[in-house]
Amino acid sequence: MWGTSFRNFINESCNRNNISLSRRCIPAYNGVPAIDYLIDLKDSDKLEKIRRSKLKVVADHCYFGANEEFGLGMKNPFYYTILRYPLERFISDYFYSVYNREQLNLKNRHINSLTNVELDLVLNIYSNQMVHWIAGGNQDKNSLTALDIAKRNLLHGYSCYGILEKLDASLEILSSKIPDWLSVEGIKMNKINTPDRLLDNSLDLKSSINADIKLKIIESNDSDFQLYNFACQNFLS
Repeated sequence: MWGTSFRNFINESCNRNNISLSRRCIPAYNGVPAIDYLIDLKDSDKLEKIRRSKLKVVADHCYFGANEEFGLGMKNPFYYTILRYPLERFISDYFYSVYNREQLNLKNRHINSLTNVELDLVLNIYSNQMVHWIAGGNQDKNSLTALDIAKRNLLHGYSCYGILEKLDASLEILSSKIPDWLSVEGIKMNKINTPDRLLDNSLDLKSSINADIKLKIIESNDSDFQLYNFACQNFLS
């Protein structure tokens, strides 16, 4: 939902700044299939076509260092990411990736109904995803090494970052630091609910999660909580 909203936000800024469609890589926009994330296109003809397009803008779910990893050839890339409160991020990811879809063969299964084995599998796969992506995806996401790398990348690798729970301040900072050729001044980022996001946004589903399961989610996302707290502490520094 918020990923879709941010891609829409960036796509609108491209429109206003006359960035040609051929120089954008924004899944679900401008004819790019919603499932065409760079990580899923590795070693494909589609990725080769993207490399030849002299990209200016990428709005994608990808690891830190995507320009180098995928050989995109962007000079001095401006890296940006938005962090989200880990409990909310995990719950949103579960209802979007697992409940709404066929992943893990648990479609339409409320998290309360999972067996211990199924819940452990979900926790293992979907926990500490912020550390995993921001650290570059090459380390054990539950390790102190990955957490340290994620903290370093957040402060010294990304040009700036945002926090979803501080959205107005995040967009103000982004507006002040983003390159002039991609100005976002005056553009609003509104929550977008695509059809496959409606269940993800259901307050009834989210509020009905058992307290003991929420506790397990919090415990399994300890690294993400540490990274989120670190990001909040350094947000305006």
